[in-house]
Amino acid sequence: QIRLLELLPGKATDTVQANLFIVESPRHHEYEALSYTWGRQTIQHTITLNGQPYPVGTNLHDALVSLRLPGRVRHLWVDAVCINQKDDDEKTVQIGLMGAIYCEARNVAIFLGMPTAKSEALFEFI
Repeated sequence: QIRLLELLPGKATDTVQANLFIVESPRHHEYEALSYTWGRQTIQHTITLNGQPYPVGTNLHDALVSLRLPGRVRHLWVDAVCINQKDDDEKTVQIGLMGAIYCEARNVAIFLGMPTAKSEALFEFI
C-alpha cells in the first residue's frame, strides 16, 4: 500500500489544499511522482491536508503551488507527505518501494526551486 496526495485545484494565491488516500499498489492508480530538494526543513508554510492544517517546508510548498492546476485535481506521490516521517517502520517499508513508486508513475516532476534571475542564464548556457 502507498498513500497518494490529491492536490486540489486552485490559483497561485490560494492556500494549497490536498487530501491523502491509500491505494493497494502503485500499479492500481495513475499518479505522478514529485522529486524535489527538501532544502532546510524550517517549517515556513501551512497547507490544508484532509481539512486540517499541515506544516511543510518552503520548497515543498512552492512545488505544490507550481504543480497545482486551476481546473482539475492532480494525484501525486510526495515522499515527505505520503510517507509518515515519524514512523521508522513505515519509512523502512516505503523506502523499499520507492523504485517501484517512481517506475510506476505516469510522470516524474522534478522541482529544483523557484526561478531566480540566474535561472534563465543557466538554460541559455545549456
